[in-house]
Amino acid sequence: MTGTPTLVAQPSIRGIDIGSGPTVVLVHGFSLDHRMWHSQIEALGSGFRVVAYDLRGFGQSGPGDGYASHLDDLIALLDALHIDKAHLVGLSLGANVVLAAAASRPDRVSSLALISPGLPGFTWTAPRPPDEAATHARQHGIASAKIFWIEHELFASLESHPAARRQVRTMIEEFEGAQWEGRSMAAPLPDIHVRLEFITAPTVVINGDRDVQGYREIGEFLVRTLPNARGVILEGGHMVSMERCDDVNAELKTHFSSAGA
Repeated sequence: MTGTPTLVAQPSIRGIDIGSGPTVVLVHGFSLDHRMWHSQIEALGSGFRVVAYDLRGFGQSGPGDGYASHLDDLIALLDALHIDKAHLVGLSLGANVVLAAAASRPDRVSSLALISPGLPGFTWTAPRPPDEAATHARQHGIASAKIFWIEHELFASLESHPAARRQVRTMIEEFEGAQWEGRSMAAPLPDIHVRLEFITAPTVVINGDRDVQGYREIGEFLVRTLPNARGVILEGGHMVSMERCDDVNAELKTHFSSAGA
């Protein structure tokens, strides 16, 4: 991946669009941006058209305006790039977005890869990490919240992967944090919790065995509930796609091939 993110959809959305072949769209997690997919872009770029973009309100994309949802932006992106169908890959928040796309627009989805997925409406038995960070930001400010977030248990396994930790730290430090102040609020994603059994796209759910319990529980729930899903557990944490990039890349290629790429 080289160069500065280019205009890929509309003035608000920026990202990378490289390669040719079946299309793969990569959607990042909260407080991060498309740079987290560096390894996947390089590994998939020789056989696929790879689109990795910054969600509205993150990275170099424009702020959320409270009207468009991340789902709306994803479909608009596919339209603008003349992509009929794509393999959709998302981590954490990004997994929520691509899962919503599969529920709302199954005609646009070749397959799903959900990495460390969240799930709106899922009942957490412990505090949900993004909620903890938002509470800290309201009480102590954005700068303090960034430190709190970088040091959160969610990213603890990155201690074993110094390069990935530096990359995550850079993205979080450059994250504006407007969502924590309510200044960049995309419209809510549709509630898909009761629609999961109708999502038939071939799906792989990848979790790290060192992720916090809630995300591991969501992964297990999705594997049980989605009709055409298989689960993969790798050694690693929430950022398993950066920690175990070769293994994740191999799983993605196998998944796309079995889904008819």
